Amino acid sequence: MPSKHGIWEAPPWRCRIGLTGITDIDISAAVYTAYVLLLTIANPSSRNFIDDCYVCFDLDNAGTGFGAAGGAGSTIQFAVARKVDGTNYRIGCNTGAGDDETPTMTGAVAAAERGMGIRVGPIGPDEDVQIWVRLSAEVADLELPYFVYSRGPAPTITEVATV
Repeated sequence: MPSKHGIWEAPPWRCRIGLTGITDIDISAAVYTAYVLLLTIANPSSRNFIDDCYVCFDLDNAGTGFGAAGGAGSTIQFAVARKVDGTNYRIGCNTGAGDDETPTMTGAVAAAERGMGIRVGPIGPDEDVQIWVRLSAEVADLELPYFVYSRGPAPTITEVATV
């Protein structure tokens, strides 16, 4: 659409949005050796899609990240869950590229100076998706800084409360 200066601009709802925060893994609150909710990304719009949603977690947060407190032999894995039937969250189990589960990150050495990027993809009107996490062993409480990038309406982010 042309602006008042005659230059074509993207409508504001098509611009890239970046949101940041910290979510945590509290091993006293849940058993993390099965998938547990870590973050919910909701589309507040009833008309517009959130496009190109991407989440990145900092695994090497000083002192409280997976790289610092996760333990040398433990692993961490993330997954995207959607309400395919409108009621129950499910993780996609594709057999090729685009699987909704991330590769497994093993131990503190592998996590040093690393993050985990997750391509969520589009989020439909009034839809929400969840990021789940699974650990091979519960070692310590972890804090995971994150950022969410997307285009479209600004998503509503609900994170697990920090310790």
